[in-house]
Amino acid sequence: MDRIASLVADSIGAFEKGDRVSAMMHACIALDATARRHFKRDASQRSDYKALVRDHVWCLHMMMGGGIDLQRTLFTNLQIKGREKIISAPDIADVLYHVFRCPLVHGDSLPCEFELQNSTQGEASFILSDGTLQLPDRIIWGALAICVFAKCNEGLCCGQDYFLTWSPSQGDGPHYRFMIDQNWGNEGGVRSILDSHPPLVLVEMRWQPQSSSNA
Repeated sequence: MDRIASLVADSIGAFEKGDRVSAMMHACIALDATARRHFKRDASQRSDYKALVRDHVWCLHMMMGGGIDLQRTLFTNLQIKGREKIISAPDIADVLYHVFRCPLVHGDSLPCEFELQNSTQGEASFILSDGTLQLPDRIIWGALAICVFAKCNEGLCCGQDYFLTWSPSQGDGPHYRFMIDQNWGNEGGVRSILDSHPPLVLVEMRWQPQSSSNA
């Protein structure tokens, strides 16, 4: 089995067992491998990882539903330590790389400020405060969607009946099930389905710290 397909299957298996951290770790490694394949690199590069995420934010929106516009939102409540500088206004690609990929791949624990929130049917919560960003665990499925639908992964097979689901609304509208082994690399086909429906309602978030006042 191809390594990326194996990583995707391992991530889903961990998620089903309730191990969100392991699921996220496998998803991050799968993103890394997909970025290398997409950009035809011999080694992993953080710029490629971030570029892949930024080019496929639509996958994150698809799997997480409406809410925060992850294409435009900068998490100015965070100060992320990069390799060469402090990133004072990180976007979702910076977060997925520095907050999740780097510590998890290197065996470090995930700080409590960045714990994943359990999602329920029709509800996904973001918790934000100064220095804290707790994303809904659906971000894992968004990362996996990038790996599955990326054109460079066309023809892979994980040999499992795993699938990704999407509905354009939370009501009684159409419900799509994308069998993973039938949709590797199907970026164009999936996007055409999404484009045939009204766009998700997305809002650019702007962090406003609470101002302190003296009585």
